[in-house]
Amino acid sequence: MDNNDIPKGSTVIIPKGTEIRSYSPSESHRVAGRSYRVKVDHTLGATLINVGTRFYKDGVPVRESLHLGRRDAVEVANTIGGTDADTLRAHAVEYDKSPVAASGPDYRHLYVEVAPATVRWAGKGGYWNWVPVTAVKLAD
Repeated sequence: MDNNDIPKGSTVIIPKGTEIRSYSPSESHRVAGRSYRVKVDHTLGATLINVGTRFYKDGVPVRESLHLGRRDAVEVANTIGGTDADTLRAHAVEYDKSPVAASGPDYRHLYVEVAPATVRWAGKGGYWNWVPVTAVKLAD
């Protein structure tokens, strides 16, 4: 399920055993002891870090430029287990080129997902709670 598939106000089911994160000072995370039905306030897309660019000629990759800032390297390493070129290539997701460069070189940006898309709702005490989008099911 994609975060675009869940409009504001939808009711979703959080299955038993799902880890629920929260801004609550008393419960920053907990495991759902039962299934919950919650009303979605909003969704947030995945957090992506740009790790490079792949260049194409006639639809075939011809060159790759991998780059990673020092600050981002720690987060990427903690998420995928390393920052060497082979690890980055294995985990990188390719996105279409920018429309601005449509007449220039053909390229795709490479990103690594460091946090999944989430579904958020107001919980106990008004603190935001969230789970990954992939953990929920739309209620009928």
